[in-house]
Amino acid sequence: MSGQDEKKQSEVETLIQQEGLVKFLQSTGAISKEVALKMGSELVKLLSRGTKAFQVLHKDATDANSQNQNRYADHEDFLARVYEEQLRLETLSSEERASIIENLEDGAKRVFQKDSENKAFTQNLFKLAATGVIAALAVAVVVLSLKSSHENGKK
Repeated sequence: MSGQDEKKQSEVETLIQQEGLVKFLQSTGAISKEVALKMGSELVKLLSRGTKAFQVLHKDATDANSQNQNRYADHEDFLARVYEEQLRLETLSSEERASIIENLEDGAKRVFQKDSENKAFTQNLFKLAATGVIAALAVAVVVLSLKSSHENGKK
């Protein structure tokens, strides 16, 4: 997708978000369309800033997690190669061979466990993001409603 196409898509997404927010704000019946439009525009800006901040935090967290995963995988690969070389020795007793195979199986279990932990981390990160967006939206609606009520009271 070109930069121009991405800009057009972003503009369309902003309009869709604003339209949805305006309908949401009006659904309470306590806010006029004019106020809802003004609030919707402000909420879209606020959510956009929040989304950008979350994207930075998300990237940092996933990068750190990815580096950790890679280091762990490299370590487990190294151990597996060492065990593989040991299994090639003809002088190993059956007990030593069984112990090495058990170590290889334990390593596979650790990798599976680490992968499960990584998936849980990623899932929790998305849950946190969704909670943050909902909380930000709720706070923004309250703040902008109070601001609007205050401005209307002055008139």
